[in-house]
Amino acid sequence: MRNLKLGVTCLFAFVAAGCAQQQAPSHSNVVTPSEFNVVLDQNYERAMAIVIDETIGKVKKIDQQIVIQLKGDHSFAYNSSEVLPEGKLVLKQLSALLVDLPKSQVFIGGHTDSSGSDEYNKKLSMQRAESVALFFINQGVDEARVGAFGFGEKAPISDNATRQGREENRRIELRITPKI
Repeated sequence: MRNLKLGVTCLFAFVAAGCAQQQAPSHSNVVTPSEFNVVLDQNYERAMAIVIDETIGKVKKIDQQIVIQLKGDHSFAYNSSEVLPEGKLVLKQLSALLVDLPKSQVFIGGHTDSSGSDEYNKKLSMQRAESVALFFINQGVDEARVGAFGFGEKAPISDNATRQGREENRRIELRITPKI
């Protein structure tokens, strides 16, 4: 009986020692709570350095995200999801930012003004969001970190009754969030 107790005790000690030596799985592309604000600030500073001209777009820090609004008129041809050369320059720099900071994910929202039918605007905005997502993926951003959605005319940021308002509503919005 004493040998049985000794054997069980030794077995338990070996199991405990083995468990203690196992390392937690590596989450190298995940941000710890202490890193969150550092990564958020890095994303913000780099995005601000890329989108420095307001004719291209705007960069904001909203809650726990970096929001980049790129003007659609500078990114796409009229009624098209093909990215213009001017837009490709900015998207290439933003994709480099995303590649360099793998502890973040990006959500791409396509937006239109209220000209045209709801159905057409929804379709065009989705095609534009997917076009930007594909551009990022082709530049080396991991597909698992990229999401896209077309909002159509449903989330205006300005008045669709004015020409300037419609221009502001035609946009691509990138939301960069550190992965927790």
